[in-house]
Amino acid sequence: MRHLFITPEQFLQPHITLSGPDAHYLSQVLRLRLGDNLRVTDGNGWAKDTTVIEIGKREIVLNPNDSVELTPEYDVRITVAQALGKGDKFEQVLQHGTEVGISQFVPIATERTIVKVDPSSQKSKRERYSLILKSAAEQSGRMCVPDILDAMGYPSLIQSSSEYDLCLLLHPQKHSLSFV
Repeated sequence: MRHLFITPEQFLQPHITLSGPDAHYLSQVLRLRLGDNLRVTDGNGWAKDTTVIEIGKREIVLNPNDSVELTPEYDVRITVAQALGKGDKFEQVLQHGTEVGISQFVPIATERTIVKVDPSSQKSKRERYSLILKSAAEQSGRMCVPDILDAMGYPSLIQSSSEYDLCLLLHPQKHSLSFV
């Protein structure tokens, strides 16, 4: 069954109306028809199985059936700090990391990173990354969408390492793990 994230406010409505990119995706890409089923989730552990009852030019209306409590995600939360790469490399890390269960991503700008973080474009980049995370979470049936933090430098990352129970630093020239 297809899986879609909606806002907690939409989740509580007697009929769920979807518009914008979600409605376009469901009607034009997935080609949902009247009577088709779809699972929507609020991102907080609850889902509803719904039936498509109306398809308009710009919106789709769903009739909620029963609420379902989803299986919780892993007790272990994993954060991946990844240097920004050229092209879509970082986006691939977001997509595949989400599919395997990563809980949080931290973009890192290092001195050798070719991609430079422009503060004026940080908001739009973060919005793009959030869409990728949402899409990958829906595709893989995740209960919630992973978080993404603002890009930071390597020194800031090391300073924030005390927030985590265990930190592993992987280095291509080392043959063992470094614990921070």
